[in-house]
Amino acid sequence: MLKQIVMMTMISVSMASWGFGDDAGAVKKVSLATAIQTALLNNSAIKAAQGGEKSALENLKSSRADFLPKATARYSYTHLEDAPYQNVGGIQRTVGDTDNYHWDVTVVQPLFTGFSLWSSYGLSKADAEIGRLELEKTVQDVIRDVKTAYFDVLLSERIQNVAMDKVKTLDAQEKDATSFFDNGIIPKNDLLKSRIARAAAVQELEKARADAMIAMSRLSVIMGDTINADIVLEQVQPMVADKESMEVLIEEALQNRPELRIMAQGLEKFSRNIRLKQSDCYPELSLVGRYEQNGDDPGATENEFSNDHNTSVSVQANWTFFEWGKSRADIAKVRYDQRAFRENIRSMEDQVRLEIKQEYLNLSVREKNIKTAEEALEQARENFRITKIQYLQHVTTSTEVLDAQSYLSGAESDYYKALYGYMIARARLDRAVGRKVVGGD
Repeated sequence: MLKQIVMMTMISVSMASWGFGDDAGAVKKVSLATAIQTALLNNSAIKAAQGGEKSALENLKSSRADFLPKATARYSYTHLEDAPYQNVGGIQRTVGDTDNYHWDVTVVQPLFTGFSLWSSYGLSKADAEIGRLELEKTVQDVIRDVKTAYFDVLLSERIQNVAMDKVKTLDAQEKDATSFFDNGIIPKNDLLKSRIARAAAVQELEKARADAMIAMSRLSVIMGDTINADIVLEQVQPMVADKESMEVLIEEALQNRPELRIMAQGLEKFSRNIRLKQSDCYPELSLVGRYEQNGDDPGATENEFSNDHNTSVSVQANWTFFEWGKSRADIAKVRYDQRAFRENIRSMEDQVRLEIKQEYLNLSVREKNIKTAEEALEQARENFRITKIQYLQHVTTSTEVLDAQSYLSGAESDYYKALYGYMIARARLDRAVGRKVVGGD
């Protein structure tokens, strides 16, 4: 069902974001929603979780089948060296054949098993729910990872653009410095500073390009797509959204986190296990129906000495009533394990509270950093503009221009880091709360 929903979403999103009827080999334009849906279809971790869920469902079917009657068939052939006989009044009478064929069909319906069948079925049902929750947990992890990788790609592209602008600016600065030096306006060391700064900027640009390629490859791996695929990501406009109070988020996480719901199912399994162990103290009762044939031919239809077929219905009881305290010890072991597991749940709840607090405060810091970085960027731009004018009017040195350019590039990088850092922090908070937020939801 999940795969069908994802497939339909993929088709609609792909038509909208890639363009219907584009030429083959054209650059694919991928939105955040498309990247997430592609990962939900192709990511290996999700496929593994889907396999685990299906395995648990098949085990549930197997447990359900234990309630139903089971049929078995047997066939045998026995050859005797001497025909069996009886002495009746001193007279020896043959009572059987030397060749004996037998076959039977037996149907067994459990009537009472000390609640073991119900307990086993409950365990399988809990395992099926755990499989579903494990898939839900994996989906949430993948959505967070796709968002993080997607924003990392956008950030690396922004940083690459900043580095390219810096190289262009320093190209112009070097030309101005060369002209001033040729006209004897500045000393040679000022010109050399401009050339050194440009060379360093070129190196930064190469590193930025490599970082962008690595980020794109990381996203491709998460999406289950070809590494270095020829795709272009759509820009996501970072928007600061209102968030609930920390207390509300913690309460939501305690209710929704799949990890805690998985542990709740695990606790339920301990109760089922206790009932399963207790079933060993009860007798087992079964209804048995059998049809059999006996004869001297392979079909067991010919029998001169007794009836060749018979049908029987019986009730069978089996009760192991003494095992030197084994059942009592098994039950006690499960109870102790159950108590320890309850403590693990409390520990996990504390970890969730701490994680929510950390991600909430991190998001708050990132939100405040956006405004600070934006103000710093405006100031850096104005500072560079003034410094450049002063340089062209020969009232300041190349060093001041290079410093102003460095401040501007740093401010631009910090601004984009603040923007996309906020988006990443928001994705992490959504995951910590246990939300499956896709795209711009």
